[in-house]
Amino acid sequence: MFEFLFGRRKFAESQARKNFSFPDSVMLDNVQLARNGEGVRKRFGMDIYEMAFYLSRATADAKQAIALPGPKQLRFVAQRRLGGGMLGTALLNGMRKNLPAGQEAFYLPYIGEIVKIFKTEPDIREGQTFRIDLLPNRGTHFYIDDKLKGKPIQASGFNEAVLGIWLGRRPVDVDLKRNLLAGAA
Repeated sequence: MFEFLFGRRKFAESQARKNFSFPDSVMLDNVQLARNGEGVRKRFGMDIYEMAFYLSRATADAKQAIALPGPKQLRFVAQRRLGGGMLGTALLNGMRKNLPAGQEAFYLPYIGEIVKIFKTEPDIREGQTFRIDLLPNRGTHFYIDDKLKGKPIQASGFNEAVLGIWLGRRPVDVDLKRNLLAGAA
């Protein structure tokens, strides 16, 4: 009986977490961005983070979303306690899987910066927010609780490489990719 009740409570908590309300739109670099889609990153059946993707124009096509000119934003809410370094490493691995052949060596120094940035926060607590602002000609900016962490990463193609984690040919979560591209569906 205890396991049944405990399991039921965990299911209810999981469902409640999926109701985080991301804003419909955000202003970034003087451009109004609309929420293109949102979803939950799952791993081994557990909710890891909730995420929303913002663009200047809705699209259901991953390649189009990545290539769309102008700023883009990814917003996250942790659904469980995450080690900062562990999260940085997970992002690094997702990026590596989606880099074009022969490009890893070029991006390696910048990829290492992601791990360093997230290591500045030993733990990301359940409910804590983080975001990634992708600004053309100004780089990739990482925020935890709306505080800029580290220096912006300014490398040719890096914004696109970051988006590849979730929208690339081998995304970290296929269902999440589909949900992030739901805005034009």
